[in-house]
Amino acid sequence: MTAEDVPHPVVNVRGREVSIMLPGELKEIESLFFQAELVDGECDNNAYSFANKSPWSVKIEMRNSIEPNAKLRIQTVVETKNKIASQFSEYSINDKGIGELLDGPSLTSSTDLSDLIAKCKPVKKSPAETLSECSHRSGFSGGDLLFEDNFNNDQKLTDNWKHEVRYRNTGGKNQEFVAFVDDPNNSNVTNNKLHISITKDERDKILLGCTSKKEGLAKRKECGRSSGRSKREPWVSKTFRSANMHTNFTFKYGRVEIRAKMPTGDWLFPNILLVPNIEKSDDDFVDHIRLYVRGNSVLQDKHQSSLAGNSLFGGIVVWNKTGSEPNPSEHFVIRNEEYYYGDGFHDYTIIWQADKIIFKFNGEFFGAVHNATLLEPFQKHECHLVLGLTAGGNVNFNDDILDMQHKPFSNTHPKADKQFEELARNWNWTPLVVDHIRVYAIDKEGN
Repeated sequence: MTAEDVPHPVVNVRGREVSIMLPGELKEIESLFFQAELVDGECDNNAYSFANKSPWSVKIEMRNSIEPNAKLRIQTVVETKNKIASQFSEYSINDKGIGELLDGPSLTSSTDLSDLIAKCKPVKKSPAETLSECSHRSGFSGGDLLFEDNFNNDQKLTDNWKHEVRYRNTGGKNQEFVAFVDDPNNSNVTNNKLHISITKDERDKILLGCTSKKEGLAKRKECGRSSGRSKREPWVSKTFRSANMHTNFTFKYGRVEIRAKMPTGDWLFPNILLVPNIEKSDDDFVDHIRLYVRGNSVLQDKHQSSLAGNSLFGGIVVWNKTGSEPNPSEHFVIRNEEYYYGDGFHDYTIIWQADKIIFKFNGEFFGAVHNATLLEPFQKHECHLVLGLTAGGNVNFNDDILDMQHKPFSNTHPKADKQFEELARNWNWTPLVVDHIRVYAIDKEGN
């Protein structure tokens, strides 16, 4: 395919969102790159996205809203088996948000994109008033970097992170089948990336440095066996060790960017969370914002919708603690793919605003939570970041939601942890690997 063979895309605009679709039967294409740029003489409003399967369409979120009569330039880069072809198309946006193709010669692959970028340098702007709050910093503006961890080999995890140390398989339907520990076998920086892995260990031991804030028997369950242990206390099975860490850094409202390779393996669940910085922030029933991909290769709910490793979720969990036992309410958005998210590294984004939480994948919007009732708990406190890896758990793998043909154990079975241990012998688990995590301040528009 040559540049002359590349059709002009169909363009539709809604506020800041630009929808782009390449029409026709395009059998030779392997991938597409689209860049949208507002032609305003300053070149300061542009964004891009990729597509690697048919239908060849993307949604791009621009920095600012696009008004009627604005001119929009779209660059289309088409990758085929043997070559790459490129062309530019210009549109005028009408009152209905439809892009009307303008007459004139199109730039083809002979145009160097670097020349265009050099010509269109960003316009210097006065500092934007920020919506973000951060007790650790002052004097920042919208767009400023507030926190960054690139997980360099020469750093210590304790520079930015504090480990949670406690057993999570303590009985009850909300238990998880791991102990969180501070151990380099479970959390380490290797090849300039954070690795969080699950290993197997004896359950019958005290966890040194236990961080449980509970009291009495509940604390002894979370911290491990003591010499005064009652025979009725259920410390007889083996367990799996993993890591769960949170930052000392906290903030309220901002953009979180994470580049990570999701874990794979049945019943694995990554903890990529924003948790309110309150006294019981490591409690079992804490409200949180989360982004996750389950590790299972095959998993469905009772309506045969996929919940496996090709389904990306972004959402919030709020606990109702008025009854005899706390119950979670979750509101989420989902993005399904043909491939598994754990097959490679991807960019994940959470934009936390007062009235909504936006989720993106590789720079592309895939959903937002607007529920005012569920958002209300997150308007009171700053949050810290949590990175971790767990296995099982009713909040993560709810028996009432899942098709139990795919789940060979019940969360409420009195020997659920023993069942899980026996089944796990045949599972191949890979770690959660994080290249970097960053937090940026945002303005009132979420930029």
